[in-house]
Parts: sequence; structure tokens; C-alpha cells
Amino acid sequence: MSRRWIVMLGTAFNTKGGISSVLNAYQSGGLFDRWAIRYIETHRDGPAWSKFTLALSGFIYFVGLTLIGKVAAVHVHAASRMSFWRKSPFLLLAFLTGRSVVFHLHGGGFREFYERDCGALARLWIRAVLGHSERVIVLSASWQSWVNSITPNARTRVIPNPAPSVKPISPKLVKDDPMLLFSGAIHESKGVFDLLRVVASLRHRYPRIRLVLAGTGPAIELVKKRVEAFGITAQLELLGWVDAQTRDALLQEADVFVLPSYYEGLPMSVLEAMAAGLPVVASKVGGIPEVIEHMVDGWLVTAGDVPAIRVALEMLLADAVLRETMGIAAQQRVQRYFSLELVLEQIEDIYRELVGTNIKHVENNEMQERRA
Repeated sequence: MSRRWIVMLGTAFNTKGGISSVLNAYQSGGLFDRWAIRYIETHRDGPAWSKFTLALSGFIYFVGLTLIGKVAAVHVHAASRMSFWRKSPFLLLAFLTGRSVVFHLHGGGFREFYERDCGALARLWIRAVLGHSERVIVLSASWQSWVNSITPNARTRVIPNPAPSVKPISPKLVKDDPMLLFSGAIHESKGVFDLLRVVASLRHRYPRIRLVLAGTGPAIELVKKRVEAFGITAQLELLGWVDAQTRDALLQEADVFVLPSYYEGLPMSVLEAMAAGLPVVASKVGGIPEVIEHMVDGWLVTAGDVPAIRVALEMLLADAVLRETMGIAAQQRVQRYFSLELVLEQIEDIYRELVGTNIKHVENNEMQERRA
């Protein structure tokens, strides 16, 4: 049998963002060892010319693989805007040549992208991608409902992002210098400015409160100006993007994780915080309400509701037992429903449906038979 691959398209493994976190989890879980996957990077951090060169070279390589018949199926990881448009030439070629496509939709801004940023032709192409893909993977039931509302014939499958391994919970104490942790893009849509207002209002009760923002984004300079205006310069720590080791240390040190976003898919940062046993205050948007049960393993608020965010944080910071109880429940929930093993089992079920069996194992067996 001529060697054929499942071609996977996505961002570079060392880039910043949720998709790379998911891909690194897939790699650590052995997906690339069990299946013949050829990974093509279509994006990386860096200047525009570098990104363009990478995407172009990746497409040329994909064309070559397609022409010589080496592509068994295509698994596309995409979010909104440029992430989607970068993948579009690959998708078009895959459809024209009859390859099976798994379109894996990440990012909570895709609905806004479709409804507000796209014209009629762009929306038509998006519906065509969703309708012609053999499987459309979405991160939550709410996203499945939306995809099927614009493309009723889409063959959707809900597969959540995987949570990292559960870690021991550190004892929780009521402190006069509590630490709030935010991890993600520093952007208005993430509710960062709402969080600054909350910290400013909590400063009188907790003069030594700390808000740690781990991430980069277009709103960093504006955040600095707002911090000065609110008089909370001493309370804020801007760390920039952090590696996994630093992130884990922050999760162990923090008292509450906060993500008051206006749009989300199923953020890896929430799953990481829950796996670390950290109580989470998050907006009830995207797939978050399907992960967090309000007042059981986390606290849900309406996006933009600053008073509600403040109430949630006041309750949690004042009650160490509540924080620890929620943290334990959060760990148990992600272990039960969002473990890496469960997620990969569902991904591999799709691969088996599309290419029959584990093509890497088939080829390895054939090589052994030939040697015999």
C-alpha cells in the first residue's frame, strides 16, 4: 500500500493561543504516534511576511501531496477571520479533488465574523465549507445549534477541548493580598476593561489585591492607560504571554481565575484553571455554561455585568472553604467529561469513519509481513 496521510492544518505548535494548546495536548496524548498524520503549519507568530511565506509554502506542499495521491483526509483547525481565509485555498483544493475534510471550528468570534464581517459571497463560501465537510467539529452544543441554523446539512460533531491532567489542589486561605488571574488575549472582547473596573472597586476592601494578566494583544497600551486612570497601577501585573510551566505556577498561586469574555468557543484557559482546582468566574457565553455549573464548580456571570463580577469575587475571596469546594468539584468535572483520553477517542472515531482504520498501523503491519 502506498503511504497516505491524514493531513492536519493549523498553527505552529509554539505559537500563542488556544489552538496551539489543543494541538500540543493531542501530541502529548499520542495522536500523532497512533495515526499517519502529516502536519502542515499555516500560521506562526512573527511579521506579516513570515506568516505569508509559511502559508504559501504550506499550500504548495499540500498541492504536491494531493497531486501524488498521498492525502487520505484533511483535518483543518480554523478560527475566524485570517485563520479561516488562510485555510480556504486548502479547503477548496480538498473539495475539488474529493478528499474527506474534517473542519474543526475553534474560537468564539466565528459567529460575529460570519454575521458582521462577511458579505454575501463570503457567507456563501462559509456555508459551502460547513456543508461539504465530511465532519464539522464544534466545541459545544450551542455552537452546534448555530452551525446547523446556517447550514442545516452540516454533519456536526460536538467534541470539546481537552483539559490538562488534574493536579493536587493547594490549601486555600483567606488572604489580605488575594490574587486574581486572567489568561488570554488582552482584548476588549475578553472583558479585560470590565475586570479593571471590578478591581478598582475591590481595592478599598483589599488594598493589596493583585490582578495578573497573562497574555498579549492589541489593547495592552489602552489597559495601561485605564489602570492609571483607575489608580490601580500597584494592583496590576502585566506578564505578557507565558509558557506552560509559568502558567501552571500561576494557577497554583492564584485564588480565583476570571474570564469575563463577550465571545468564546470553549476556552482552554478555563479548562486549565478547573484542572488545577482553581475556582473560575466566567461569562455564560459560548461553551462555558456547558463546562461550568453555576455555584457548583464555578460562577457564571452575564458578559458586561460588572456588579455581578464584583459580587462573585467578593463571595469567593471571603470564603476559603467555598473556593476549595468549587475547585475540587471543578477538577472532578473536567476529569469526568473533558479528559484528553475521552477527547482523543472521539477524534479517532472520526478518523476511523473516514479512512477505515488506523492507517499507520495498517502500513506497519504490511511492512512486518513483507519482512517476514
